[in-house]
Amino acid sequence: MTQKLSDVMERRWLERNKSSVYVFYKSDGSPLACSAKRDLLRTLCERAGVKPFGFHAIRHHVASILNDSGKATLSQIQQFLRHRRPTTTETYLHTISRDLEELTKIPDSSDTNPTEKLVSVTPIRNQ
Repeated sequence: MTQKLSDVMERRWLERNKSSVYVFYKSDGSPLACSAKRDLLRTLCERAGVKPFGFHAIRHHVASILNDSGKATLSQIQQFLRHRRPTTTETYLHTISRDLEELTKIPDSSDTNPTEKLVSVTPIRNQ
């Protein structure tokens, strides 16, 4: 998740109706329909200037953050996600090596041309 998208989501959280138990809700405080939630998330992604994604991607992202923090065990994350098998939880975890973490900041940098595309680079192995 880019910093821009994180900022938009955080602002949405802080500006929510605190009397409602829902983060995404109608004006009367009742929950939004699934299609309305998808539309809202798509709109938030567009406003943040990122490729649209679904709520399930957020679930994967949170699991990865917990794993990368080193403060939660696989078993704890498994319970948090309510998975029956640890192998299911492992598929959720997308660890980011510390040396590649800087690459995740590229989309937010102001000196990057937004029309440029990231390319896949194959590392050169010593022979």
